[in-house]
Amino acid sequence: AEGEKVLTENISFGGAAVFSNLQVEIGDCVKFISAKYEFTALAGVRNITRYTNGKQKVHLEFVAGRFPLEKLTV
Repeated sequence: AEGEKVLTENISFGGAAVFSNLQVEIGDCVKFISAKYEFTALAGVRNITRYTNGKQKVHLEFVAGRFPLEKLTV
């Protein structure tokens, strides 16, 4: 099992887009943890945008749970 801290570009109740170096493929599942917002969920990889500079953006859909967006405004 691998893990890394990532930069989240976009987040919603049902998913997030993150910049990640993990070797994942569409259909894989990952554990999404946000300690700051006390949220943990299993997430499916729904899409991957790979850039020519070697970076990638991974689009995740939360399988169980909804991100607490209301905490972002506090």
